[in-house]
Amino acid sequence: MSDVHNEKLHSGFIQIPYEFFQESEGRISGRVETLLRGVIFGFSLGTNACRFSYTAFEQYINRSRATVAHAVKGMRERSSDVEITRKGGQASEYRYVGEVVRKKKHVRVPIFLFYELFDMPKGKNGEFEERLLTGTELLVYALILTHSMKNKNTGFFESSSSSIANMLNCSVRSVERAIYALMKSGLISRPKKGKNRYSGISTYRADVNLYKMLWKKNNPNDKKEEKAAKKAAQDKVQPKSTTADDLNARADRERYYTHTRERAQAAVGRNMAKANAIPGFTDVLQKLRKMEYAIAHAELKEPDKLPALRAEGQALEFERARLLRTVGLSPADLQVQHRCEKCKDTGYQKDGSMCTCYKTAPPGGAP
Repeated sequence: MSDVHNEKLHSGFIQIPYEFFQESEGRISGRVETLLRGVIFGFSLGTNACRFSYTAFEQYINRSRATVAHAVKGMRERSSDVEITRKGGQASEYRYVGEVVRKKKHVRVPIFLFYELFDMPKGKNGEFEERLLTGTELLVYALILTHSMKNKNTGFFESSSSSIANMLNCSVRSVERAIYALMKSGLISRPKKGKNRYSGISTYRADVNLYKMLWKKNNPNDKKEEKAAKKAAQDKVQPKSTTADDLNARADRERYYTHTRERAQAAVGRNMAKANAIPGFTDVLQKLRKMEYAIAHAELKEPDKLPALRAEGQALEFERARLLRTVGLSPADLQVQHRCEKCKDTGYQKDGSMCTCYKTAPPGGAP
């Protein structure tokens, strides 16, 4: 089944330093500010900046425009480590200017968690409903998943509800509700339960196999080996320059590729807005997203249901294509169209070698 998500928006992850949670002051709006700061933090490493409009933020973390606008306003008023510069059009430039903390102090939040529909408990009567994770559920799951992935020997994360609440700066009751829902859905398990919520240490473990399947579905081009080879090749073919001309030339090329990718992503955003205006299109997308989760779940636990689910998914894909044709679009128009398919507009191919387009990139960083 083909991927219905936008490759750029639904792939990758946000790294949120723990200190960001402590600065949210326990406000609900502060949680969205924390997420946005995590996005800005990730984009701002090195000399880069995060150039997003409200619509781009809205699509990235799947929150309403009003919620995003309120969070950005809060960052302007309270976050001294985020520098916001108004640019042309609707986009602004966001840059994290605070201290860069060590990797081990981050919570890693996969982007697809903002969009995936899970079978979650509806009350305590044994019923379930397909829905998105709540903000607290998402962060608690991301925290447990982060530690489960780090602890490769056992996959365990040991903590009390009170400690988790302190880490994420939310109430103990909210954490306990989130843990209950995540356990019922099968996303996490609790091999050992503590004696009480405050001092009793419980042992949690995320379902890493399910996570890896969802990650692979939403990040089809992610290959650690290829990334490592690419980095090694970059270090080999592009050593540190010592002259100003070399440094300027390299900066021009990087600027060219950045502009090219931004322009391609903007085109996807315009096409997506046009598609969302088609009556019934968003309903079909929602059904397709539910179907993707149902297929992932069936592949793990109910393989006999796969043929019927895949047939239903194919029918939904045909309907999506039909609706797009009514406005002159195709499914490919909702995916990033790279100028250079060899390197995906990065300058380097999968094996780490320099792409043929790198040396011919326009001077001055012009697109």
